[in-house]
Amino acid sequence: LGELKGFDIVSFDIFDTVLRREFTEPDYAKLKLGRALVKEGFFLQPQEFVELRNETELSCRKNLNFEGDVSIFQVYDLLGRKLDIEPQLAREWAEREFHYDLGMALPKDEIVKMVHELHEEGREIWFVTDIYYTKAQIASMLRKIGISIPYTLFVSSDLKMRKDTGTMWSFIKERVGRLSKSYVHVGDNVRSDAQICGD
Repeated sequence: LGELKGFDIVSFDIFDTVLRREFTEPDYAKLKLGRALVKEGFFLQPQEFVELRNETELSCRKNLNFEGDVSIFQVYDLLGRKLDIEPQLAREWAEREFHYDLGMALPKDEIVKMVHELHEEGREIWFVTDIYYTKAQIASMLRKIGISIPYTLFVSSDLKMRKDTGTMWSFIKERVGRLSKSYVHVGDNVRSDAQICGD
């Protein structure tokens, strides 16, 4: 905390940095949705749904030549077409996946406390994440874990740029340069939150 106070802008990764999930398996929300869809007669096994859901996301990324990023609604739109179900039903499934994940979102208390303390010290707070959820969905997750201060939010699905490809960091570097302020990022991924950011 003492070191971070030396910067004008402090940004944080979200998942596994300020937010933890009740279960550590990242596909658990998809599995919960899969179980529900089995009961509703759409699939025979929850894993069948999870595999199709993940394959569909990969197809969306391939369609973009792995440039930019995709949103959860783009994934479920393609999934709906694959399964020949109504677009509205596919959208409802996307919302359900998110709400399962939202329900499992918990704060990493020591980091959330640090975020608030930095804000109280007059530091500008940013959040930067690579995720298929929308900006509004991520804002809901931050509210759920107790983030109650003003912040700027950079979401890959919204901006079509990612930390792990470096495009997000180029965008942020340019923005920080225009502001002429000192900047530091805090995250858990050694590659996308440290190495690529530092490079």
